[in-house]
Amino acid sequence: MQSTSTWFALRNPVFLRIWLASVLSATLLSAQDVTATWLMHDLGASFSLSLMATATSTPLLLFALPAGIIADMASRRTLILSAVGWQAVCSALLAAGAWTHVLGINSVLACIFALGIGIAFSAPVWSAIVPDLVSKEELPSAVTLGGVQVNIAGIIGPALGGALLPMLGAPVLIAINSLMFLIIGLVILGWKPRPSQPNKQPESFKESFVGSLRYAVHSQRIRIVLFRNFLFSLAVCAIPALLPVVMLKELERSAAILGLAFTSVAIGSLTGAAFLLPYLRERISPNAITLAAMGIMVAVLLAMAIVRNAPAMFAYSAAAGVAWALAGSELWLVGQRILPREVRGRMNAYLIMAGQGGIALGSLLLATGASHAGLRLTLIAAATLALVGFGLGYRFSINFPRKGGPDAPQPSADTLPASEDQNEKPSATSSIRLSHNRR
Repeated sequence: MQSTSTWFALRNPVFLRIWLASVLSATLLSAQDVTATWLMHDLGASFSLSLMATATSTPLLLFALPAGIIADMASRRTLILSAVGWQAVCSALLAAGAWTHVLGINSVLACIFALGIGIAFSAPVWSAIVPDLVSKEELPSAVTLGGVQVNIAGIIGPALGGALLPMLGAPVLIAINSLMFLIIGLVILGWKPRPSQPNKQPESFKESFVGSLRYAVHSQRIRIVLFRNFLFSLAVCAIPALLPVVMLKELERSAAILGLAFTSVAIGSLTGAAFLLPYLRERISPNAITLAAMGIMVAVLLAMAIVRNAPAMFAYSAAAGVAWALAGSELWLVGQRILPREVRGRMNAYLIMAGQGGIALGSLLLATGASHAGLRLTLIAAATLALVGFGLGYRFSINFPRKGGPDAPQPSADTLPASEDQNEKPSATSSIRLSHNRR
């Protein structure tokens, strides 16, 4: 198997076990997303359906950085287990509320927000441990497989949720998902992380926060990657924010059809990650790949403004999924290549915050625009913003030199480590993409 293959990292048995467990959990979480969206629809929500994306993304914006700091200070294995346990409890509470019919629109959003807190505390840790699981040669594959994991789950989960919802009901589906969190916790219990060298002078939480902020501010490359991640998230958020509104409210389709629409997103993402991305990486630059992704989103948003029917929405969703895989994987890979191990958890938190902040803000703006100006004008405005982002992609390129390239002046070496480009290390310096991101 060639090192450029999408599946190359699966030869690593430790990574394979954790990856398979993550696929299982993410599949049921995707099914729960459709179930929770249908609960909102059943409770009479209209454009409030767009707030589901905001409720999921806002915890990542608020808590990803503290989680990243803790990931660099505490046991990452313990932090993952704690986050998984939290998500299991939140899913159980949501299932109980659906079973007893005490849920309202606000309480469903609150449960989704609480689940998002668990994701926020686990995401930077997942990103930080994967480079310790794989070799440097397996690194691009591991990054891409992070997206493939979400996409496989996205293909099976929404369709499964939409199909099983009429038969089993929302409480049972959500309860099953709660059990899946426990299963992935058992897999993590079996993982024995390699011991790391203790810091000679351990930092406090405040020192770690200030140091990570100083590093992000002074690194021109990090600033560019964060900005590009935010821009693309503003464009792609129209899919999770407006797809439920279009399918359930405007077209009056069932939960099963909505599930198939989200499955189309995942099929497009899987196609982009597994087939198109390796092809493009051998032929064009990382910046050209992200520009192509943004161009796809401009076309998708304009098409959604002109023609909206179920077959067309499936096609738009698949195309957006391709763009999501291209931009998401490439931005994360470029970001990880310039991050030193000592601040990887914190810097990954900033990357997550930039992406999820764009989704949270964009979803809120789209919900407000759709409710006041209508879907057509809102989508045209979103396409215009994506076009601006396309132009900015030329100005803020991510085609960084792999070694020794210039960067902004760095803080004191006493407080911050050098990046990989400035201080060559034999260890891997990449991480897997969440997740979610998509979620």
